[in-house]
Amino acid sequence: MASLLKPYTRLTRASCSTLVMFGLLLVVAPHVFVHAEWKFLSAFSPSRCPRFSSQSYQSLMSGLLANNTNKCELGIFAQDMPLHTISLAISEFLARPQASKPLTLVLAGPNGVGKTMTERRLRDILHKKTIWSDARKGFQVFNGGHVGDSNPSYLVEAIGKQIKDCPTSIIVIDELQFLPVPTIEALAIFFDSAQPVRVSPTLNVDASKSIFLFTTNSMFALINARTKSLLKTKKRNELKYFDFEDILKQGFAESSTSWLSYKNLMDYYIPLLPVTLEDAKQFISKLLKHLGCTGKSSGLFASLKWDSSVVDLVASKLILDSDGFVENGFGRIEVPVFAELVRGPILAATPTTYPHSKETCVLSVKKGNVEVAFHAMPKPKSDL
Repeated sequence: MASLLKPYTRLTRASCSTLVMFGLLLVVAPHVFVHAEWKFLSAFSPSRCPRFSSQSYQSLMSGLLANNTNKCELGIFAQDMPLHTISLAISEFLARPQASKPLTLVLAGPNGVGKTMTERRLRDILHKKTIWSDARKGFQVFNGGHVGDSNPSYLVEAIGKQIKDCPTSIIVIDELQFLPVPTIEALAIFFDSAQPVRVSPTLNVDASKSIFLFTTNSMFALINARTKSLLKTKKRNELKYFDFEDILKQGFAESSTSWLSYKNLMDYYIPLLPVTLEDAKQFISKLLKHLGCTGKSSGLFASLKWDSSVVDLVASKLILDSDGFVENGFGRIEVPVFAELVRGPILAATPTTYPHSKETCVLSVKKGNVEVAFHAMPKPKSDL
């Protein structure tokens, strides 16, 4: 694994001669080379594979949560326990001198709780964009619903080619529950501890440096029921991975993916938890802060002000399921509810010809609607 941390500098013969010419150009006109640098490298290195950047547990957790006050990022909200498990598993995997098999993680949970965002943030964190790489080259998503009816060899060969091109790939199998059993069994070839593996008569690949992420919502009823039971005696931040491990293993053993469980091919079954109404209110407050940050940075307004009545109004429009959790989780809160009640009125009240860069946007609740006003407000004394 240590080799993953070295600079990746593969060059073709054709590009070597070109480098000589650009070396002369660097001496004659260095400023020209600086502006052309990215275009030059990307043009002559189309298949460069991003390396996994070395990540500690702390840096992974911070990146997933977006704990950076200098950026207008939302991060993944109210999922500290699963993010802790993911960060620990990946940091240990990256720390191995030489892994014998790829890391395999199953992310299970209801819709809208952060499974897709987790995939994307992991890509951004692990495949840091550098002058040598395009982070998207080592990231491939296969939707179980789209490839489920295909011949299993199609999916196996597609993944094999991806790993051949980029051994440090992140392979995502979304909607795992839709994959037929023969396709699931065919995928197991990549999880063998004896690498490389033979994908086809003409293709051998070593998948030991890759990470496989499987997502599914087929276990959400089990996760919701266990979460509801645990929250009667514990706080959300006190919940542990081991509180769910038994029901997830049992659930997978009884599902169409039982073959993966039986063969012990998955390293972790990680539950993403449902959203309570209190979680929703905290998330709405975070959305408002995020909107204030992006509005200020874009010049739409100097700052954004609101009170708890705005949060309560947005929360009142949410639908709760039979267990008391928000249907469709954070996804529904952000779109359409928050978008319709807050973002829409702000944009409607903003003239397209003149940004309110020196005025404060004030939100208030009147007759069950969020009303928007722009006011020129004095700066706080600390800013003077």
